[in-house]
Amino acid sequence: MNVIVPNRRRSSLFEQQLTRNGSAVPDLLDAENPFGTYPPVSEVLATGPMRSRQNDTIEHAALTNDRLLLLTSSDPEQSRVVDFFYLADVEEMTFAKKGRKDPDGAPSMSLLLVSTNLDGHDRGRTYELQVDADLTAQKWKDRIDVAMKALHPEHSAFTQTLINIQVQTKIFYQQTNVQFCFAIFIFFNFVSSVVEAELKVQDGTPEKTVFRFLEWGFTIFFTIEILINIVSSADNIESFFFDRFKMFDLIVVICSLLALLLESVPGLGVLRVMRAFRIMRLFGRLSSLRDIMKALMCSWMPVVNAMMIVFFTTAVYAILANEFFADMAPFHFETFSRSFFTMFTVITFDGWVDMVYTDMTLDDGTLQAGVVLFFGSFIVLVVWTMMSVVVAIMLDNFTKEAEKADVPLEECRDHKCLDPLLASLITFSNARDLTRRATSLFHVLDVEQEGRLSCL
Repeated sequence: MNVIVPNRRRSSLFEQQLTRNGSAVPDLLDAENPFGTYPPVSEVLATGPMRSRQNDTIEHAALTNDRLLLLTSSDPEQSRVVDFFYLADVEEMTFAKKGRKDPDGAPSMSLLLVSTNLDGHDRGRTYELQVDADLTAQKWKDRIDVAMKALHPEHSAFTQTLINIQVQTKIFYQQTNVQFCFAIFIFFNFVSSVVEAELKVQDGTPEKTVFRFLEWGFTIFFTIEILINIVSSADNIESFFFDRFKMFDLIVVICSLLALLLESVPGLGVLRVMRAFRIMRLFGRLSSLRDIMKALMCSWMPVVNAMMIVFFTTAVYAILANEFFADMAPFHFETFSRSFFTMFTVITFDGWVDMVYTDMTLDDGTLQAGVVLFFGSFIVLVVWTMMSVVVAIMLDNFTKEAEKADVPLEECRDHKCLDPLLASLITFSNARDLTRRATSLFHVLDVEQEGRLSCL
């Protein structure tokens, strides 16, 4: 059972805030409800299920103009405020996507991590709030952002309207159904390009007119989609331009527009080849594909280093082959370029055995020991060993990226700091250790030795 310990400092600050807002302090601050009761419905901007990793009595949340109230239930008559934080004290909000499972095997919920200001009411406390889905966590974050921006009186009515439009656009754009719709259009555009390339339709034919109409329709649709994406990112526009997937989308759309609008300009027709890359925009929308692409982009430098070793080793063997076998098989080893290409063919296992038996055998059909040793050592060293190292590097980086994308419970638990009084609980190693620490903390807080927590 989680017991809430009200303290004088917190109650005093809460009382000051209520007095500043003109609320009736004596009616709200009492022994049973130290943080108040369910606010009037007219003051609630948003409400919904929400839990806390720090307090298992929290089942609901209500957002008002200046704070987020954490409640025991959704019933206004029975619910009481267990905890709260002021929106003006919020310093950062992030949410960890669910994916791992808790130790008991139950699916983990999305965590909305709210960090408060060190100089504010909560002294840097981080609230770990649990919601049912990533989309719900994002909606809560966006609604809190709107309420936080509304606290600034310097915003004019027009500016606030623009802010509200931006937030609503962001909520709309991040919906799963909307993203699925965009993905479907990208796929159909890819199918259209494949069919057009297969049929090789000629200019002036009815089929060409149909494909031309489809091209304009897809381009206009994707242009509107990228504009919606930019508007939804207007509150943090640098995140749009530093996102590689979004910048790739923007480049593809701009090139498609230029290819259609300036088709008559010589040299710009080549931009139409960018249409083939539209299918790659799916990588930014499907998490599984996005994880693979991130792993590839993060591992490109180690892979390039390994490939350089493969290249130089192959080049050394090409030089040796040119020296030893140029007279025996001039078509394959007369020059360095031919020799290098032949060794590359050996790496791919594409017909190199026929080449050896046809051009590099003795008159009686037997192979020289030097030829066997040369090609055998090359296959063992380069094909079996070094190419396996390249694959291992890619897999290692993919595993690291997967671990980064899935925030572990320990990282969420150690995110900044909790209340100083509870700081000793975040380093537990197992359930028994946590129970021991909680029991020790209970005895420290039981100042009057009455078997219950004393109000501080």
